[in-house]
Amino acid sequence: MAQNQLLKSFKPQNVHLLAALPQEYRAFQRLFHSRWHQRHKEPFRQFHCRKGRQDFYLTETGMGQDAMLRALQWILSSTPHPDFLLSFGYAGSLSTDLHVGDVCLVVRVKNLESLEKPSVEFRAEPEMKDILRRSGASQPLGVKHGVKTCTLVTVKTLTPKSMLSSWCGEENDLMAVDMESLHVAQAAHETGLPLLILRAISDGHAEEIMLDPASIADSRGRLSPLSVLFEVAKKPSLVPFLIKSWKNSSLASRALALVLTSFLDNGCPQAHEYGWSKGLE
Repeated sequence: MAQNQLLKSFKPQNVHLLAALPQEYRAFQRLFHSRWHQRHKEPFRQFHCRKGRQDFYLTETGMGQDAMLRALQWILSSTPHPDFLLSFGYAGSLSTDLHVGDVCLVVRVKNLESLEKPSVEFRAEPEMKDILRRSGASQPLGVKHGVKTCTLVTVKTLTPKSMLSSWCGEENDLMAVDMESLHVAQAAHETGLPLLILRAISDGHAEEIMLDPASIADSRGRLSPLSVLFEVAKKPSLVPFLIKSWKNSSLASRALALVLTSFLDNGCPQAHEYGWSKGLE
């Protein structure tokens, strides 16, 4: 009991934040702190700020499995070593009750290797919901519906939502899809590091992604503007989709910034109280 109480009073010194793209973290950067110092440009962009007695390190990982795995290896082998990981970014809705701009606390992540069954999943300990609630981050001002809880399906490549929704039909949880979260959850499980995953919905359950991320990203998983222009030149009908995506992403980024800032300013000291457990094979 004494050891548990000691752990619960621990305040993480080095908080490492992970986001795939600048579009996902810029609004948070502006809201959370006025001065970020860029520590690294290569192999990953990484920024640092100090707030109170805590150090915050924000790493741009790039999109997809390969980029995330490389980023995690780099972060976990570098100094300062993280005391706490916080992964955040966009996700696509697979549920009618998850709308653009909703922010989700991820409590379970599944890896979808085939449409028959997931090969592995990771679950967060139940205390996570209480930690977010006690911090006040579950109902921040400006976030219309508060923070919801969801299960994420992590996919390797662009997969039609119609197929994913059919596979997820028997699930009772709210469902969303991304390309990185399972790998962060696995790293947290293997290293014993506390982890929080937050995702903002950037496209609704009926909205299919018309641009494969693999076609507009470079070898490091970074968005390539030239590749986007090339795809638009080949298919001008993409323009309305890109405009809508930009509006949706801006809404998701603002909501995510509010929740993240509220949590880090008020709830981060309790973040180490939970871990991630492995299930399925």
